[in-house]
Amino acid sequence: MDTLLIWMSTLTVAALVVLLLWELEALRAAHRNADRRERRQAAVRAQQLRTPPADQSGR
Repeated sequence: MDTLLIWMSTLTVAALVVLLLWELEALRAAHRNADRRERRQAAVRAQQLRTPPADQSGR
C-alpha cells in the first residue's frame, strides 16, 4: 500500500510540473506575440509619419 501511495504522489507531482511548464511556455508565447505586435504597430506608425497624407479636398 505504501508503494502505491508513493507512486501516486510521484505521478501527481510530475503532472503538476508538466502543467507548470506548459503554462510557462504559454505565457512566454503570449509575451513574444505581444512584443511582435508592438513592433509591427510601431513600424506602421513610423511609415505613416514618413508618408505624406493624401489630398482629401477632392481636387
